[in-house]
Amino acid sequence: MSNDARCIDLTGPEGNAYSLIAIAGQINKMLGYSKGYCKDFEKAMTSGDYENLLDVFERQFCKDKDGTAGNGIAWVEFDPPREEI
Repeated sequence: MSNDARCIDLTGPEGNAYSLIAIAGQINKMLGYSKGYCKDFEKAMTSGDYENLLDVFERQFCKDKDGTAGNGIAWVEFDPPREEI
């Protein structure tokens, strides 16, 4: 299904809100989403507290790699962009 994955330690530096917003923007851009979609996604991430931000991020990108929940690790899976022919 997915050709690439990235592990983010939510308890480390990448787990702060600003990092997650930046990572989400990078992945959405790489996946080819429009600027409008990316802006709306960021707005959804920032429309509440940190728990809301994590919820929005996880619903979009995360897969539970080892079957455990709440382990402080986010496995972000995404398909790389397709090359233009």
